Amino acid sequence: MAYKQVQCISYGINTCPLKTHSKAWQNPNTGPWAGWSGWNEWSDYLGDHSDIDEDINKRCTLIEEAINSAYKAIQVTKDPSVLKLFMAPEFYFRGPNGAYPFDKIDILRDKFINMVKNVKFKNWLFVFGSIIVHSYKVDKGTDNRTANSKDEVYNIVYVQKGGKTNEGTRVIMKEHKSGVDFLKSKPYAPPNSKFYNTPTNNFQGKITDEMLVHLKASKTGSGKELQIGKFGRDSGLGIFEEDGITFGVEICLDHHAKRLRQSAPSSGQNWVQIQLVPSAGMQIKDESVIACTEGIVFNCDGSYSLSNDAQHPFHSQVKRVTKMFSAKSNATLKDEKTIFTKKLIQTGEFSKYFLTGQKPELQIYGRMDIPKAMKV
Repeated sequence: MAYKQVQCISYGINTCPLKTHSKAWQNPNTGPWAGWSGWNEWSDYLGDHSDIDEDINKRCTLIEEAINSAYKAIQVTKDPSVLKLFMAPEFYFRGPNGAYPFDKIDILRDKFINMVKNVKFKNWLFVFGSIIVHSYKVDKGTDNRTANSKDEVYNIVYVQKGGKTNEGTRVIMKEHKSGVDFLKSKPYAPPNSKFYNTPTNNFQGKITDEMLVHLKASKTGSGKELQIGKFGRDSGLGIFEEDGITFGVEICLDHHAKRLRQSAPSSGQNWVQIQLVPSAGMQIKDESVIACTEGIVFNCDGSYSLSNDAQHPFHSQVKRVTKMFSAKSNATLKDEKTIFTKKLIQTGEFSKYFLTGQKPELQIYGRMDIPKAMKV
């Protein structure tokens, strides 16, 4: 299908763990910690601690409710020449221990496909937030975990074209792990503080930052991010083509690190027309935008409000590129506004899985022309 326009729909929901109250220490008078008086730490992951599979099922139920609500919204066009683009934030699927076992990834993939394979979604593209999974080393010939080994952690986004099955699936993997992505078993505090290096919580069974090793980022270089061929769909790379449109995906810190700018398309490849940033603690950064002139940049964040709204601790942004980046300058951008915000009534013990007190919503933007494909 040759789409002329796109309509962006953000699933507004906070996907962060619980936070402790701020803890105070005596202010150092000099040095890099001068003026600091406390910190806010993640205190626990949210979810069904008794049943991982049920945790996955309930999160799928909630996001499916949001998708169906978006489909029914009169503000979302039914025009088949308009691609409807639905996105959820980073960390939507992480479970009560901070990461699911690695073998759950295929279960989630199948659930996503079944959720949107109906022909009614054939003009939709879905970004299902991100999934956090982990694996660990075992002693040779056994299932016993190798002593003192660290877990490998993977932060993965599935993009799924509606109305299709496996041939409509794309996999993108985050390359830069943030120091705030996971609980810490020891507090972040000045070395001269009485809190320094002192465990504050019992995280038995939970995935903490100290337990993890993150895969090294791939070597950058022109053209290295393009998913090519059948197997490219599962490569984890950040640029792909779907229905004649070139998309680029950067997960949170990857956007800050200019992942796609550092591996811009090479000669003969297409420039990115739509750039997607699912995140939990990020905004669109001019210096990281790779989309072409008249291209679209869409951010859906599950961490904080841009207006300090405690009931809506999340945000979305859509921006149009008025002038693309060059070797000497960053892209220039123009803000697009939402045309409607739809409140969501979420069922299934919502507060068990996501931050209590928030009011999830759909943030719906207007139709935007898709720029013509442009080769490097």
